[in-house]
Amino acid sequence: MVEHLTFNQGVEGSSPSWLTSFISCARMAELADALDLGSSGRPWGFKSLYAHHTYNIEILKIIRSDRIFCFLYCYAFITNLIKSLLLIILVNRPFSHEKRYEIYFLASFIHKYNIYIVYHLGHEYIEQARRILLSPQLKNFFIGKNDRIVGEQCHTYRKVSEFMEDITRIILDVDGGIDGALGVLFALKSNKAKLEGVTTGFGHVTAEQATMNMMQVLEFHRAGMDTSVFMGALKPLFREWERKTTDIQGTNGMADYILPATKSVMHQEHAADFMVRIVRENPGRITIVTAGSLTNVAIALSKDPDFVSQVKRLVIAGGALQVPGNVTPVAEKNIYYDPEAAHRVFESGIPITMVGLDVSMQVMLTEAHLTELSKLGRAVACPLKNPEGAVLQKRMMKFIEHVGNYLLTAYRQELDLLGIPLQAPLAVAAALDSSLVDIRQEYIQIETKGTLSAGATLADLRRRTPKRINTDVCVSVDVERFIQQFIEVFSSIEGEEV
Repeated sequence: MVEHLTFNQGVEGSSPSWLTSFISCARMAELADALDLGSSGRPWGFKSLYAHHTYNIEILKIIRSDRIFCFLYCYAFITNLIKSLLLIILVNRPFSHEKRYEIYFLASFIHKYNIYIVYHLGHEYIEQARRILLSPQLKNFFIGKNDRIVGEQCHTYRKVSEFMEDITRIILDVDGGIDGALGVLFALKSNKAKLEGVTTGFGHVTAEQATMNMMQVLEFHRAGMDTSVFMGALKPLFREWERKTTDIQGTNGMADYILPATKSVMHQEHAADFMVRIVRENPGRITIVTAGSLTNVAIALSKDPDFVSQVKRLVIAGGALQVPGNVTPVAEKNIYYDPEAAHRVFESGIPITMVGLDVSMQVMLTEAHLTELSKLGRAVACPLKNPEGAVLQKRMMKFIEHVGNYLLTAYRQELDLLGIPLQAPLAVAAALDSSLVDIRQEYIQIETKGTLSAGATLADLRRRTPKRINTDVCVSVDVERFIQQFIEVFSSIEGEEV
């Protein structure tokens, strides 16, 4: 099955980090490899170039029966060869800053144009290419057929295969607030995630405002051409909903920050239909992370009976098991906004991980953390090394500093908290690396009838071992490791994590 990707018209924007890595690895090795120091302590050079040439010849033997694929591959190989030669010259010869910038700009232009061509002419071959890269033929070639390049190429093969297999494919469902925006940016900038799409619904703001917010947030990462936004539920399944006139996250849900104008167009497909379609096309491979009400997921469940068995996992940023709620004494916001939808989801049998207030209230972004993030984030924004990335990084850091300082003040004044709970980013991080959290398996039920207890997430804690299980509940988190990961991801450019 050909992997589903969304391609909009135009050449502006960055490619998905996985596709960039795929193109570079498959043809001539990643850009980072070209600038790295090998085991001999010298820059990547002509010996490695020869090794990659041999590697490409081997791949061409496999795909020679498909003329279009061969043409695209040879085109990409030649353009990457030119780019790699420019980079070899760049790292092995002394140049002035101006000349280095000119050479780097030319190499970057070739790289971007190459990606554009692959987008518009060859995206239907991505799944075929994935299978070839991970095929036994290439594995045997690397390990035994050519000892001269085994040291060079076995590393590249492992890097490609591990990269492909370790990527978590995510649909992120958000309600348009700051927390959801940080979750989206975290997923985009992480090398461990491929964001299939963003779905929106009511919550901190209206569904329409939430959709516009997410489209504009994607502009920070220039991700609008390859990450689409789909609007979903305007209100709860059965209850009436009216947005509060005042919200702790500002009138626009973004701390009243003026977001950049978006060039993207909102898709007409409903969020639930998008979820059903992507999951059906990729059974067992899509993780859904929710950072809003569960209304869109509940609708998706009603549209397709197979949705339950085809979703890899549902990670819910919501709920509160052994701690107080944040909108009522017992209910967390994302469950409280649509208890009936939450009830349907928890009773559906879908694999669930609940990243609730039990852990999200432990991971607070403090003023000291924000200062460290700002310092590191601006330091990596080097115009000489990556002009476009530097502009995007500075713009993103300005946004994060604004919303961070806004929320620090709001939480301190309204809730007497000395930090910002990072619920959505933690849910994304837990979806990518389950070792960040400790879980306890419980049977979670949602209160839908109570006047004072609506939206409560309940489990029979009297029993050491529950009779039934429907949820992995996160009960503790490696706070220091997550905060450090959050800072590193956001202080990197284009997902190049530390």
